[in-house]
Amino acid sequence: MRAQASAASSPAAPRDWTGVYIGGHLGAGAGTSDFADPYPSFGFGDRVRTAGAVAGAQIGVNYQRGHAVVGLEAAGSWSRVEGTFTCFTGFPDPFAAGMNCGSTLDRLATFTGRLGYAADSTLYYVKAGAAVGHTNVMLNADPVLNAMGLGNTGGVLNSSTTAWGWTAGAGIEHALDAHWSVVGDYKYVDLGSTPASFANAPDPLAAVQSETIKQRYHVMTLGVNYKLDWTQFAGRGATAH
Repeated sequence: MRAQASAASSPAAPRDWTGVYIGGHLGAGAGTSDFADPYPSFGFGDRVRTAGAVAGAQIGVNYQRGHAVVGLEAAGSWSRVEGTFTCFTGFPDPFAAGMNCGSTLDRLATFTGRLGYAADSTLYYVKAGAAVGHTNVMLNADPVLNAMGLGNTGGVLNSSTTAWGWTAGAGIEHALDAHWSVVGDYKYVDLGSTPASFANAPDPLAAVQSETIKQRYHVMTLGVNYKLDWTQFAGRGATAH
Protein backbone atom coordinates (compact mmCIF):
# COMPACT_ATOMS: atom_id res chain seq x y z
CA MET A 1 0.00 0.00 0.00
CA ARG A 2 2.88 2.38 0.81
CA ALA A 3 4.47 1.58 -2.58
CA GLN A 4 1.17 2.24 -4.34
CA ALA A 5 0.72 5.55 -2.53
CA SER A 6 4.29 6.58 -3.36
CA ALA A 7 3.81 5.73 -7.04
CA ALA A 8 0.52 7.64 -7.16
CA SER A 9 2.13 10.75 -5.69
CA SER A 10 5.18 10.70 -8.01
CA PRO A 11 5.13 13.29 -10.81
CA ALA A 12 4.99 12.17 -14.44
CA ALA A 13 8.33 11.47 -16.05
CA PRO A 14 9.77 14.52 -17.87
CA ARG A 15 9.89 14.63 -21.65
CA ASP A 16 13.01 13.15 -23.24
CA TRP A 17 13.93 15.68 -25.95
CA THR A 18 16.47 13.46 -27.69
CA GLY A 19 15.42 12.66 -31.25
CA VAL A 20 14.48 13.97 -34.68
CA TYR A 21 11.46 16.24 -35.13
CA ILE A 22 9.51 17.83 -37.96
CA GLY A 23 6.89 20.57 -37.81
CA GLY A 24 5.26 23.67 -39.22
CA HIS A 25 4.84 27.30 -38.21
CA LEU A 26 2.83 30.46 -38.83
CA GLY A 27 3.71 33.98 -37.80
CA ALA A 28 4.65 37.50 -38.78
CA GLY A 29 7.72 39.48 -39.64
CA ALA A 30 8.70 43.15 -39.68
CA GLY A 31 11.86 44.93 -40.67
CA THR A 32 13.61 47.56 -42.75
CA SER A 33 15.20 47.75 -46.18
CA ASP A 34 17.61 50.69 -46.52
CA PHE A 35 18.35 51.88 -50.06
CA ALA A 36 21.77 53.43 -50.66
CA ASP A 37 21.14 57.02 -51.83
CA PRO A 38 23.51 58.33 -54.54
CA TYR A 39 22.11 61.84 -54.19
CA PRO A 40 22.59 64.36 -51.35
CA SER A 41 20.50 63.18 -48.43
CA PHE A 42 17.83 65.44 -46.94
CA GLY A 43 17.31 63.13 -43.96
CA PHE A 44 14.01 61.86 -45.32
CA GLY A 45 13.24 58.65 -47.15
CA ASP A 46 15.43 55.75 -48.32
CA ARG A 47 14.27 53.45 -45.48
CA VAL A 48 11.40 51.12 -46.36
CA ARG A 49 9.61 49.65 -43.35
CA THR A 50 8.15 46.23 -44.08
CA ALA A 51 5.68 43.90 -42.36
CA GLY A 52 3.65 40.82 -43.20
CA ALA A 53 2.97 37.14 -42.69
CA VAL A 54 5.24 34.09 -42.78
CA ALA A 55 4.44 30.37 -42.97
CA GLY A 56 6.65 27.34 -43.35
CA ALA A 57 8.17 24.19 -41.93
CA GLN A 58 11.13 23.07 -39.85
CA ILE A 59 13.16 19.92 -39.22
CA GLY A 60 15.71 19.34 -36.50
CA VAL A 61 17.44 17.02 -34.09
CA ASN A 62 18.01 17.30 -30.32
CA TYR A 63 20.27 15.52 -27.88
CA GLN A 64 19.58 15.79 -24.15
CA ARG A 65 22.01 15.15 -21.30
CA GLY A 66 20.61 15.99 -17.90
CA HIS A 67 18.79 19.31 -18.20
CA ALA A 68 20.96 20.47 -21.13
CA VAL A 69 19.69 20.07 -24.68
CA VAL A 70 21.74 20.77 -27.80
CA GLY A 71 20.38 20.60 -31.33
CA LEU A 72 20.39 21.65 -34.96
CA GLU A 73 17.45 23.02 -36.94
CA ALA A 74 16.71 23.98 -40.54
CA ALA A 75 13.60 26.10 -41.22
CA GLY A 76 12.11 27.52 -44.40
CA SER A 77 9.32 30.09 -44.77
CA TRP A 78 7.24 31.57 -47.53
CA SER A 79 6.59 35.18 -46.63
CA ARG A 80 4.94 38.40 -47.68
CA VAL A 81 6.91 40.92 -45.64
CA GLU A 82 6.60 44.07 -47.71
CA GLY A 83 6.39 47.85 -47.74
CA THR A 84 7.00 51.02 -49.76
CA PHE A 85 8.29 54.49 -48.95
CA THR A 86 9.64 57.67 -50.52
CA CYS A 87 13.28 57.52 -51.59
CA PHE A 88 15.97 59.54 -53.39
CA THR A 89 14.51 62.90 -52.32
CA GLY A 90 17.84 64.57 -53.13
CA PHE A 91 17.39 64.09 -56.89
CA PRO A 92 19.15 67.06 -58.60
CA ASP A 93 15.95 68.45 -60.12
CA PRO A 94 13.96 69.69 -57.08
CA PHE A 95 10.74 69.79 -59.10
CA ALA A 96 11.11 66.09 -59.93
CA ALA A 97 12.54 64.80 -56.63
CA GLY A 98 10.84 62.05 -54.69
CA MET A 99 10.53 58.53 -56.04
CA ASN A 100 8.97 55.45 -54.46
CA CYS A 101 10.97 52.39 -53.34
CA GLY A 102 9.48 49.03 -52.38
CA SER A 103 10.74 45.79 -50.86
CA THR A 104 9.11 42.34 -50.52
CA LEU A 105 10.79 39.46 -48.68
CA ASP A 106 9.11 36.38 -50.20
CA ARG A 107 11.33 33.51 -49.01
CA LEU A 108 13.47 33.00 -45.92
CA ALA A 109 15.51 30.04 -44.66
CA THR A 110 17.59 29.65 -41.49
CA PHE A 111 20.11 27.04 -40.37
CA THR A 112 20.77 27.24 -36.65
CA GLY A 113 22.29 25.54 -33.68
CA ARG A 114 20.20 25.43 -30.50
CA LEU A 115 21.19 25.32 -26.84
CA GLY A 116 18.42 24.72 -24.33
CA TYR A 117 17.45 23.99 -20.74
CA ALA A 118 14.80 21.31 -20.19
CA ALA A 119 12.51 21.82 -17.20
CA ASP A 120 10.32 18.72 -17.22
CA SER A 121 8.06 19.14 -20.25
CA THR A 122 9.21 22.66 -21.19
CA LEU A 123 12.34 23.52 -23.15
CA TYR A 124 13.82 27.02 -23.04
CA TYR A 125 16.38 27.64 -25.79
CA VAL A 126 18.55 30.13 -27.61
CA LYS A 127 19.64 29.73 -31.23
CA ALA A 128 22.04 31.24 -33.76
CA GLY A 129 23.28 30.50 -37.25
CA ALA A 130 23.02 31.40 -40.93
CA ALA A 131 20.10 32.89 -42.86
CA VAL A 132 19.29 33.38 -46.54
CA GLY A 133 16.45 35.41 -48.02
CA HIS A 134 15.04 36.22 -51.46
CA THR A 135 13.75 39.77 -51.90
CA ASN A 136 11.97 41.58 -54.74
CA VAL A 137 12.72 45.30 -54.87
CA MET A 138 10.89 48.00 -56.81
CA LEU A 139 11.60 51.57 -57.88
CA ASN A 140 8.74 53.71 -59.14
CA ALA A 141 10.30 56.72 -60.83
CA ASP A 142 7.21 57.70 -62.82
CA PRO A 143 6.65 60.92 -60.83
CA VAL A 144 10.22 62.02 -61.59
CA LEU A 145 10.07 61.11 -65.28
CA ASN A 146 6.63 62.68 -65.72
CA ALA A 147 7.89 65.92 -64.16
CA MET A 148 10.79 65.86 -66.63
CA GLY A 149 8.52 65.16 -69.60
CA LEU A 150 9.82 61.56 -69.95
CA GLY A 151 6.70 59.72 -68.86
CA ASN A 152 6.86 57.06 -71.58
CA THR A 153 10.30 55.69 -70.73
CA GLY A 154 9.06 53.06 -68.24
CA GLY A 155 9.63 54.32 -64.74
CA VAL A 156 8.48 51.29 -62.71
CA LEU A 157 11.63 49.16 -62.35
CA ASN A 158 11.95 45.78 -60.64
CA SER A 159 14.83 43.67 -59.45
CA SER A 160 15.35 40.62 -57.22
CA THR A 161 18.20 39.62 -54.96
CA THR A 162 19.24 36.67 -52.81
CA ALA A 163 21.24 37.56 -49.71
CA TRP A 164 23.04 35.52 -47.05
CA GLY A 165 23.38 36.72 -43.48
CA TRP A 166 23.01 35.60 -39.90
CA THR A 167 20.26 35.05 -37.37
CA ALA A 168 19.93 34.79 -33.59
CA GLY A 169 16.92 34.27 -31.37
CA ALA A 170 15.21 32.35 -28.60
CA GLY A 171 12.07 30.36 -27.90
CA ILE A 172 10.00 28.14 -25.63
CA GLU A 173 8.80 24.67 -26.57
CA HIS A 174 6.27 22.74 -24.48
CA ALA A 175 5.65 19.01 -24.85
CA LEU A 176 2.01 17.90 -24.97
CA ASP A 177 2.99 14.21 -24.84
CA ALA A 178 5.89 11.98 -25.91
CA HIS A 179 5.61 13.14 -29.55
CA TRP A 180 3.72 16.42 -29.96
CA SER A 181 4.88 19.83 -28.78
CA VAL A 182 4.03 23.49 -29.38
CA VAL A 183 6.70 26.13 -29.81
CA GLY A 184 6.90 29.91 -29.77
CA ASP A 185 9.97 31.27 -31.56
CA TYR A 186 11.59 34.68 -32.12
CA LYS A 187 14.54 35.39 -34.38
CA TYR A 188 16.40 38.46 -35.53
CA VAL A 189 17.61 38.18 -39.14
CA ASP A 190 20.37 40.34 -40.63
CA LEU A 191 20.79 39.82 -44.38
CA GLY A 192 23.55 42.40 -44.69
CA SER A 193 23.96 44.63 -47.73
CA THR A 194 23.40 43.19 -51.19
CA PRO A 195 23.37 44.71 -54.71
CA ALA A 196 20.18 45.19 -56.70
CA SER A 197 20.33 46.08 -60.38
CA PHE A 198 17.97 48.49 -62.16
CA ALA A 199 20.03 48.12 -65.34
CA ASN A 200 17.30 49.36 -67.67
CA ALA A 201 16.70 52.60 -65.78
CA PRO A 202 16.53 55.58 -68.18
CA ASP A 203 19.55 57.87 -68.46
CA PRO A 204 18.33 60.51 -65.96
CA LEU A 205 18.41 57.73 -63.33
CA ALA A 206 21.85 56.36 -64.20
CA ALA A 207 23.01 56.90 -60.61
CA VAL A 208 20.55 54.27 -59.31
CA GLN A 209 21.08 51.61 -61.99
CA SER A 210 23.17 49.72 -59.44
CA GLU A 211 21.76 49.91 -55.91
CA THR A 212 22.69 48.44 -52.53
CA ILE A 213 19.93 47.24 -50.16
CA LYS A 214 20.55 46.65 -46.45
CA GLN A 215 17.96 44.33 -44.85
CA ARG A 216 17.07 43.62 -41.19
CA TYR A 217 14.05 41.65 -39.91
CA HIS A 218 12.31 40.49 -36.73
CA VAL A 219 10.33 37.26 -37.12
CA MET A 220 7.95 35.72 -34.56
CA THR A 221 6.19 32.38 -35.11
CA LEU A 222 3.99 29.83 -33.38
CA GLY A 223 4.45 26.23 -34.43
CA VAL A 224 3.91 22.57 -33.72
CA ASN A 225 6.51 19.79 -33.78
CA TYR A 226 6.25 16.01 -33.94
CA LYS A 227 9.14 13.98 -32.48
CA LEU A 228 9.83 10.80 -34.41
CA ASP A 229 10.60 7.42 -32.81
CA TRP A 230 14.19 7.57 -33.99
CA THR A 231 15.94 7.99 -30.63
CA GLN A 232 17.49 4.52 -30.81
CA PHE A 233 20.31 5.88 -32.98
CA ALA A 234 21.54 7.68 -29.86
CA GLY A 235 21.23 4.53 -27.76
CA ARG A 236 18.21 5.80 -25.85
CA GLY A 237 14.52 4.99 -25.79
CA ALA A 238 11.75 7.56 -25.85
CA THR A 239 10.25 8.26 -22.47
CA ALA A 240 6.51 8.71 -22.43
CA HIS A 241 4.63 10.73 -19.87
